[in-house]
Amino acid sequence: MAGPTRDFWDKRFAAGDTPWDRGEANPQLGAWLATLAKPVGVFCHNDVLALAVLAASRQANLDVPTEIGLVGCDNDPLATRMGHVALTSVITDHEEHGFRA
Repeated sequence: MAGPTRDFWDKRFAAGDTPWDRGEANPQLGAWLATLAKPVGVFCHNDVLALAVLAASRQANLDVPTEIGLVGCDNDPLATRMGHVALTSVITDHEEHGFRA
């Protein structure tokens, strides 16, 4: 089974209609996660997306962190505590990165 297509996400981003906008788990995402060889690691570009993956994993009866190792980015203090398990998140220092660039 293939993952959600780019067209699937493009339409929803444009409409502001993503699972994390609605606070819902996406069944297609959960179904795709279920097809991956376990254990698997998933890195998300922000903590809000990581929460969507966490919700989809739970809905698909996949255990985080035993089956899915999940890491977010931005270290959002609220998002890292909102899931049913604590979210691991990478701290990014945008100001420092900009200064060094």
